[in-house]
Amino acid sequence: MENFKKELFKKEYGIDFPPYFKISEDKCHEIKYNIIHKFKLIQDDFEKSLRKKQLFFNLINAENENFNFCNVLKNIQITIGSRLYVNWDNFQTIDKFSSEDFCKYFNDIWFPSADDIDIFDDKLNWIISIRHDGAIFYIESCQTN
Repeated sequence: MENFKKELFKKEYGIDFPPYFKISEDKCHEIKYNIIHKFKLIQDDFEKSLRKKQLFFNLINAENENFNFCNVLKNIQITIGSRLYVNWDNFQTIDKFSSEDFCKYFNDIWFPSADDIDIFDDKLNWIISIRHDGAIFYIESCQTN
């Protein structure tokens, strides 16, 4: 997550942004490989291949004033673990957040018009993508861990 977001958070709330962890480059490559394998994506055209397989979530847009990420998970019937991962850049930059902090501070993490993000958990059984315009897409794996 970019530093300016943490600075804005501190100005707005008067506290530091809750702790989160930047994933190593090697681990990012491993996650991308596992996603390609699990969702049977085309490696050379990874992003396009993922987008083609995702379903559009048409109940709400992330730019909506009342948007709640946890409600999206409930509507799709996805159960999450205690940690969520956010891909910022073609699975080269990934941050790990507590699920609670991510849901609570989603609007401080994702910025409309600027961010295209992919969200997933440790099991990689699903990926939710939120585009810069607030459109939400998701995919679930038939495989379970």
